[in-house]
Amino acid sequence: MYNSLKRGTPPPPHERRYTICQENSTFLKDPLVLTAIIPKSTPIQKHSVFQRLLPECFSIYCWIKTLSSAIKFSPIHFKVLCVDEKFEKLASKGKTDTVYVFLAVSLDNYLIANFGVSLNRDMLQAIKLIFPCQPKLVLSDGLTSYAQACEYLNVQHKTISSKTNQAVESRNSLLAMFTQVRRGFKKLSNVISYIKAFVVLHNIKRELRMQEPGDWVKIQRLLVEYLVNHFEELFAFAELDAY
Repeated sequence: MYNSLKRGTPPPPHERRYTICQENSTFLKDPLVLTAIIPKSTPIQKHSVFQRLLPECFSIYCWIKTLSSAIKFSPIHFKVLCVDEKFEKLASKGKTDTVYVFLAVSLDNYLIANFGVSLNRDMLQAIKLIFPCQPKLVLSDGLTSYAQACEYLNVQHKTISSKTNQAVESRNSLLAMFTQVRRGFKKLSNVISYIKAFVVLHNIKRELRMQEPGDWVKIQRLLVEYLVNHFEELFAFAELDAY
């Protein structure tokens, strides 16, 4: 990816350092994604974005994997969590397996507190999902593994319906849209990378949306500002540029 983003002639002073591509693909409409996949020291002009970034499914897949390798994520503490799981297909060497993606979402603000990826849906996976977040109450729609994990962790658990569990169900729907460029994955590590990128990007956008509710134009601007101001905190490009 980096070879296709060679340094060029700096843009004139009146042009913005990062020019956002608003056409061509749904993926590229997100300025956070577009700016995140380009090194901080690389000046970008609009025409070069169109020429160098092709919005094909495979290109999007590679971008997200590269972005994920640079992202830092740590579980977030919340008092009340909604938990659920969805599945993805893992196809390799003529064999298809089911991979479970676990999400723990804050009931208060819908931020994703933690995630997990596994071939199993047992109590151990539920413990790994819940324990780092240190909740007081966990809400789930019926999988016994969550209740067992909460009992083991001495955390209060409550079973609710899927319709009531919208904090996490709606995040699962967004995740399905995020992964639709892939009909399946070949490696478990690729699933983990993909989900991690989704979680971090989702949380950044969610926090900014809470700051500017209902004003998408302001959110677009804040997304880029957030990325620039928290660049070293979120990404490893600054370290890569030193070599």
